[in-house]
Amino acid sequence: MGAGRCCESDRAGAAKGWQARRSVLGIAGWLVPGTVLAIMPECPMCMAAYIAIGTGLALPVPTAASMRTTLVASCAASLAYLVARR
Repeated sequence: MGAGRCCESDRAGAAKGWQARRSVLGIAGWLVPGTVLAIMPECPMCMAAYIAIGTGLALPVPTAASMRTTLVASCAASLAYLVARR
Protein backbone atom coordinates (compact mmCIF):
# COMPACT_ATOMS: atom_id res chain seq x y z
CA MET A 1 0.00 0.00 0.00
CA GLY A 2 1.35 3.36 -0.96
CA ALA A 3 1.14 6.64 0.91
CA GLY A 4 -0.75 8.20 -2.00
CA ARG A 5 -3.87 6.14 -1.40
CA CYS A 6 -4.02 7.05 2.27
CA CYS A 7 -3.79 10.77 1.54
CA GLU A 8 -6.36 10.54 -1.23
CA SER A 9 -8.90 8.81 1.00
CA ASP A 10 -8.36 11.44 3.73
CA ARG A 11 -9.01 14.21 1.24
CA ALA A 12 -12.17 12.55 -0.02
CA GLY A 13 -13.47 12.11 3.55
CA ALA A 14 -12.68 15.73 4.38
CA ALA A 15 -14.46 16.92 1.23
CA LYS A 16 -17.58 14.92 2.13
CA GLY A 17 -17.55 16.35 5.66
CA TRP A 18 -17.25 19.89 4.30
CA GLN A 19 -20.13 19.33 1.89
CA ALA A 20 -22.33 18.07 4.74
CA ARG A 21 -21.50 21.12 6.89
CA ARG A 22 -22.13 23.42 3.96
CA SER A 23 -25.52 21.81 3.36
CA VAL A 24 -26.51 22.19 7.02
CA LEU A 25 -25.40 25.83 7.03
CA GLY A 26 -27.38 26.45 3.85
CA ILE A 27 -30.53 25.02 5.38
CA ALA A 28 -29.99 27.00 8.60
CA GLY A 29 -29.57 30.14 6.51
CA TRP A 30 -33.13 29.71 5.29
CA LEU A 31 -34.69 28.44 8.52
CA VAL A 32 -33.42 30.99 11.02
CA PRO A 33 -34.75 34.20 9.40
CA GLY A 34 -37.97 32.50 8.35
CA THR A 35 -38.60 31.18 11.85
CA VAL A 36 -37.84 34.54 13.44
CA LEU A 37 -40.30 36.25 11.12
CA ALA A 38 -42.94 33.60 11.79
CA ILE A 39 -42.80 33.86 15.58
CA MET A 40 -42.29 37.63 15.77
CA PRO A 41 -45.01 39.31 17.84
CA GLU A 42 -46.95 42.09 16.11
CA CYS A 43 -47.35 44.54 18.98
CA PRO A 44 -44.37 46.29 20.60
CA MET A 45 -45.71 45.56 24.09
CA CYS A 46 -45.60 41.83 23.40
CA MET A 47 -42.04 42.18 22.09
CA ALA A 48 -41.04 44.00 25.29
CA ALA A 49 -42.71 41.30 27.38
CA TYR A 50 -40.96 38.46 25.51
CA ILE A 51 -37.59 40.16 25.98
CA ALA A 52 -38.32 40.72 29.67
CA ILE A 53 -39.30 37.07 30.15
CA GLY A 54 -36.34 35.73 28.17
CA THR A 55 -33.60 37.95 29.55
CA GLY A 56 -34.95 39.53 32.71
CA LEU A 57 -34.36 43.00 31.25
CA ALA A 58 -37.23 45.44 31.07
CA LEU A 59 -37.37 47.48 27.85
CA PRO A 60 -39.44 50.55 27.14
CA VAL A 61 -42.09 50.02 24.48
CA PRO A 62 -40.51 52.50 21.98
CA THR A 63 -37.20 50.62 22.22
CA ALA A 64 -38.96 47.30 21.68
CA ALA A 65 -40.77 48.77 18.66
CA SER A 66 -37.52 49.91 17.07
CA MET A 67 -35.90 46.54 17.85
CA ARG A 68 -38.81 44.77 16.18
CA THR A 69 -38.55 46.95 13.09
CA THR A 70 -34.80 46.38 12.87
CA LEU A 71 -35.20 42.63 13.34
CA VAL A 72 -37.89 42.38 10.67
CA ALA A 73 -35.76 44.41 8.23
CA SER A 74 -32.65 42.30 8.85
CA CYS A 75 -34.57 39.02 8.44
CA ALA A 76 -36.21 40.27 5.24
CA ALA A 77 -32.83 41.43 3.90
CA SER A 78 -31.29 38.06 4.76
CA LEU A 79 -34.06 36.17 2.96
CA ALA A 80 -33.82 38.50 -0.04
CA TYR A 81 -30.07 37.88 -0.20
CA LEU A 82 -30.61 34.11 -0.08
CA VAL A 83 -33.21 34.31 -2.85
CA ALA A 84 -30.91 36.44 -5.02
CA ARG A 85 -27.96 34.10 -4.41
CA ARG A 86 -30.05 31.06 -5.28
